[in-house]
Amino acid sequence: MKVDYGLSCRCISVLWGEAYFRVAHDDPRTFRVSAGSCRVYDIGTAFVVRDGGKLTQVGVLEGAVQVRTAEFRRIVHAGELLAFNRQGAEQDTGATGRRRT
Repeated sequence: MKVDYGLSCRCISVLWGEAYFRVAHDDPRTFRVSAGSCRVYDIGTAFVVRDGGKLTQVGVLEGAVQVRTAEFRRIVHAGELLAFNRQGAEQDTGATGRRRT
């Protein structure tokens, strides 16, 4: 994991593995997590990012996050899981492409 806390951004890079985040909302700086081909922006939440090399997953436990790749931008809400490959294409995690965790 790589951490870069600057004047305008609290930026974390998950290089491999899984990380859990519970974000403090008393800080005006953006909280952003990079993993694989995506960027995850906190919208008030607790969430997990898992990067396994070929597949990256974002699971939201509370609140919501915005996930951005070259292919899409999506809001992921509590109880949802989003998965995508290294190129940023969404991967099916169920009939609708999302599943409840």
